[in-house]
Amino acid sequence: MGIEIRLLGGFSVSVDGEAVPARAWRLRKALGADAIVVRDELVTLATAATVDVDTFEAAVAAARTAGRSAELEAATGLFAGDLLPEDRYEAWTEPRRSLLREQFASVCLELAERHERRGRIGDALACAQRVLEGEPLHEPAHRFLMSCYARAGRRQDALQQFERLRAELRRRLEAKPDAVTRALYRSLLATSVADESTPRRLPVQLTTFVGREHELKEVGELLGSKRMLTLTGAGGTGKTRLAVAAAEAAASRFPDGTWFVDLGRLTDPALVGEEAATAVGIQVPAQRSSADALAQHLAHRTALLLLDTCEHVIDACAVLVEELLRRCPQLTVLATSREPLRCRGEHLWRVSGLCLPEAVELLAARASEAGPAFTLTDARAAPSTNATCSS
Repeated sequence: MGIEIRLLGGFSVSVDGEAVPARAWRLRKALGADAIVVRDELVTLATAATVDVDTFEAAVAAARTAGRSAELEAATGLFAGDLLPEDRYEAWTEPRRSLLREQFASVCLELAERHERRGRIGDALACAQRVLEGEPLHEPAHRFLMSCYARAGRRQDALQQFERLRAELRRRLEAKPDAVTRALYRSLLATSVADESTPRRLPVQLTTFVGREHELKEVGELLGSKRMLTLTGAGGTGKTRLAVAAAEAAASRFPDGTWFVDLGRLTDPALVGEEAATAVGIQVPAQRSSADALAQHLAHRTALLLLDTCEHVIDACAVLVEELLRRCPQLTVLATSREPLRCRGEHLWRVSGLCLPEAVELLAARASEAGPAFTLTDARAAPSTNATCSS
């Protein structure tokens, strides 16, 4: 009689391949009256049984002895989930549950490192992500993902991984990443310094800039007279595109650099300064604030800093801008935001939607870029076209 007991991912028992129903009284009906022995309040099986925990631990030991990826892969496949999750709050289960979880994580990360060495980046990332599915706060897994992303040239993903860990620790435990993780994050921020010998430029636009000649000229003139200019307006009105076009047109006025700081994906206001420092390409020393390092770097430079999508980290942006403008007399800041930053010296310029002729021109331009055979004839006057561009 073959008895298989599963404790990982939930308790279940099968006998000769047939699952024992949960309603069965213990195992006595399935195994027979003599299969279970009760002695001194301890229930034991008189018949040998296979337990998935033992199978998993034996597979882990064998995989490490063999030192081959195939065995490591097989061992991870035997881990079906936490030990007895239905008894999560029973004190006697927690030590063994933690040990099994750590064994699984260790094997996954060892396998991930092997995949990365063989150039199988997708498999390496997937192995580390499996650890985080069960343990969202597992810092070694987060560190592996950060390093793997960075080595694969996906530096922004590496920095975002740190942000996710930092947010989860704050939400769950009111804690911070440990010193090792923070040091790795600082080293990733510093990596760009060696890679960038010239000031970082504006993002490359893959489509043509249509219309807004008057607005472009006016914003350009304001950049020549205002040190802090914020383009405001509703989402989707083209604030970022206008700001980038204006910065490109004015680049010759800022010989020491024009930098674009994308804040759209930032979730932690405390990282605004670090994101700006990363865009400029400077390393922030451990004992200094990012704002202080930025101010020292830009103090004597005639430069333009474009802060894009500030509305969700607006207070942090305002603090940073005020300090930079106070300490960097030749610096100009251009920002885009759905609402004003409300910092000293701010000049607001509201971006509205395109006028109807320009909207039709934009529609035609995008349609022709998507399909070169498209031509606009008398559609400009067609009610359907006008209605589309007016909505």
